Amino acid sequence: MPENKRFSDMDQIYLDQLFANAQVGIVMAENDGTIIRVNPEFSKIFGYSSDECKGKNIDYLVTRQTDQADASRITRAVADGQKKTVEARRRCKDGTIKQVAVMASPIFLDGKQEAVYAFYQDLTDQRRLENELIKAKKLEASGSLAGGIAHDFNNLLYIITGNIDLAQMDVS
Repeated sequence: MPENKRFSDMDQIYLDQLFANAQVGIVMAENDGTIIRVNPEFSKIFGYSSDECKGKNIDYLVTRQTDQADASRITRAVADGQKKTVEARRRCKDGTIKQVAVMASPIFLDGKQEAVYAFYQDLTDQRRLENELIKAKKLEASGSLAGGIAHDFNNLLYIITGNIDLAQMDVS
């Protein structure tokens, strides 16, 4: 029996380290969305300390008012035992908006759902770079189109100037 207790203690240490050092924000919450615990990466992404989060509802803490109904639907679905993965806009403590991937799942103990957890991955910079790349490609396509039109226009001008030259030879 003492050997199992030691293994269980080590499991807890490993899980605590995983939680503390994960490169994604992690929230553990009660089924109604009341935050039990957040990891340091969550605090880094959203700007709230662990103490500021504890006891608050996740749907109201990081969700804009216009998106709270959608966020609540996701929380209810996870509380009903579903797994959800969405990309959403979430509000930071300073009011800035971040684009995040949210992966939420229920936590079951002894066959009964006790809580929920969610991983938050900040996609803001990635989406900004993707949008800049799309703009650059559109600009490149516009440049190619303009170049093609200029080339066609230039060909027409050659025909016109060639005909003018032939007409001038006939006049003289």
